[in-house]
Amino acid sequence: EHGYVIFWYNCDLLDAAGCTKLKSQIRAVMDELGGVKLIAYPWNSIDVPVAMTSWGRIQKFEVFDAELAQALYHANLNRAPEPNAP
Repeated sequence: EHGYVIFWYNCDLLDAAGCTKLKSQIRAVMDELGGVKLIAYPWNSIDVPVAMTSWGRIQKFEVFDAELAQALYHANLNRAPEPNAP
């Protein structure tokens, strides 16, 4: 998990269509970013539909925001202790 940005999603808070949409939005951001060090997992105990964690920080989203997600990803990548590591 070290150095990864993880999307957590809770479809219990959404209807089936909302869940499908959310997962496609997360997938689109992961594809846009090249999928490097990005993982998505279900987490049914969070109190929002989606959250991101990285470097011990958590960002919760009531509504998924692709631009904010990408900004957080880039900000967190630059926190890596070894930016040139493969």
